[in-house]
Amino acid sequence: LAISKGLVEMHKGKIWVESEFGYGTQFKFTLPLASENEILRKYISSGIRRVEATKGSLSCIQLSVSNHLDLKQNMQKDDFSVLIEDLQASVRKSLRNKADFSVRGETGVYIILPSTNKQDSTSVANRIKGDYVKLESHPLDLDIRIVSFPEDGQNEEELMDLLFTKEKS
Repeated sequence: LAISKGLVEMHKGKIWVESEFGYGTQFKFTLPLASENEILRKYISSGIRRVEATKGSLSCIQLSVSNHLDLKQNMQKDDFSVLIEDLQASVRKSLRNKADFSVRGETGVYIILPSTNKQDSTSVANRIKGDYVKLESHPLDLDIRIVSFPEDGQNEEELMDLLFTKEKS
């Protein structure tokens, strides 16, 4: 119980007990949801710290659904969400390095590639997009954006700004 309390509080959650004589006791907890930006920032930041020690590179690939407005307008919200989940599953199957990681976003998927420079991440992005397009039903039009450390940005703030600006690099 003390371990559970520590874990919940570490994640800024709340834990409590509800008990009714003769009916038993329930231990309940809540955890706050993290936004895609918070999750992405965390992985980029920790990835940069790891590759800085080795003078390596880190790349982030953004696979964004360019036709998301049309799709959302013509389908149920849950159906679009399933398409993004399918895209992320396809991305995960395509990743080859254990350190590579994907984060599901509202209108696409972000891929963090520690120890991968921008040139190599372009090949990875094209392979992933090609693997997804091979699926029978692929209604998503995918745009690719790649930002890399240290080529494009010197810290997670600069990389995040580049990922979330409207212009493509």
